[in-house]
Amino acid sequence: MANLSMTQAFVLILKRGGLILLALMLSFNILEQIFSHLLENELNSRTGATNWLWVYSGGSVLISLLQPSLVSIFTLGCLRPIPLVQQLQVLWPAIIKESMRALGQCMTWGLLLILPGLIRFVQLTLLPFVIVLDPNYSLGQIDALQESTRLVRKRFWSIFLLVILTSIVLPVLASKWDELSLFALHPYSATALTVFDTLTTILVTLLFYKQWEKCHEPHVQP
Repeated sequence: MANLSMTQAFVLILKRGGLILLALMLSFNILEQIFSHLLENELNSRTGATNWLWVYSGGSVLISLLQPSLVSIFTLGCLRPIPLVQQLQVLWPAIIKESMRALGQCMTWGLLLILPGLIRFVQLTLLPFVIVLDPNYSLGQIDALQESTRLVRKRFWSIFLLVILTSIVLPVLASKWDELSLFALHPYSATALTVFDTLTTILVTLLFYKQWEKCHEPHVQP
């Protein structure tokens, strides 16, 4: 992304992977709603919940875990000259491994108090950028979680405010459209909202990329 403005990078991402990103967002949103519906049916069953409750819960957690990392990594991959399919083939094991490690640490810190869990979540915000953009990670010379923590420490408050805005403020504001986002009831409005969510996700990823640039010196070339 060197020498690219935000607008140029945004357009490049749309050209290289906009449709695939939209398909990913649609798939994740539909699956999440399906699992939520199945969970609700299990919990409200007059005969009591079955063992499927654990399957549906696990599926819901897995989607929540993979969606942010996979979408961010795919978005960043659109800025690199390497074919996207090739990138995902190489990065897929790292996505799973590092996402599980990050989830485990956030949950562990969160068991202590809400604030430590939030702090750890912020510290791991740049994890996708380490996986995709830092050649030292692919060479096995750095630990992704430790590197994200080190980088975030340089611009903690800027990244913290971005996390609050994108993970709390925007979702709360968007919650008024929850009913319209249900594909089973409103497929057209749900699709339109997913398109808007995809565009917003690209913009948010680029905003975090700017923070990555500022706290990672010398700049890592993709």
